[in-house]
Amino acid sequence: MKKIIIVLTITVFTISALFIYRNCAYSLDKSVISSESKCSVIVYLNDPDKTGTNVRDNPGGKIVKKLPLETDPANEAGIYLTIKKSKNGWLQIESVEYGEKKDASYKNTWVHGKLVGTGTTNYDEKPLGLYEKADKKSRVIAHLQGSQGVPVLACSGKWIYTEGKGKNKKKVSGWLDPDKQCSSAVTNCS
Repeated sequence: MKKIIIVLTITVFTISALFIYRNCAYSLDKSVISSESKCSVIVYLNDPDKTGTNVRDNPGGKIVKKLPLETDPANEAGIYLTIKKSKNGWLQIESVEYGEKKDASYKNTWVHGKLVGTGTTNYDEKPLGLYEKADKKSRVIAHLQGSQGVPVLACSGKWIYTEGKGKNKKKVSGWLDPDKQCSSAVTNCS
């Protein structure tokens, strides 16, 4: 009888630990964010600071310019950045688009990834898988719950590394499939 109780206790403990690890643990992969990677993604400006978003000469470097204000009526459709590289949580800009203007004067400047975003296309509110690597053949390591706007912490090719709300509003992170991204700040992409 004691052996059965011990085996059951160990089994329950192991299952509980695995459940907690897979469903509650949050781990932002800092090696992904710190590595330099080339990409080609379009994101929208999502900075809560209404005085303008600083862009820099290097990741965390000297401020060289400010992005146009989102509050300007000419920019009501949003401000969009084409990103060509990521490093240490920063994104290198290829160009900026706002109103009817495509502005290349921001080329090679850097903006912090938490100040830009993309939406997810799971408008049916079903969980959306985040991958371990920027590859559909890699395993799904977490799920975003419901359609949401997410920051762009790193990028590789057309993939973005992000974090958002998972089950029970817990933070989750991973690579978001390019087919599941919506770079429109004002409408959905359906």
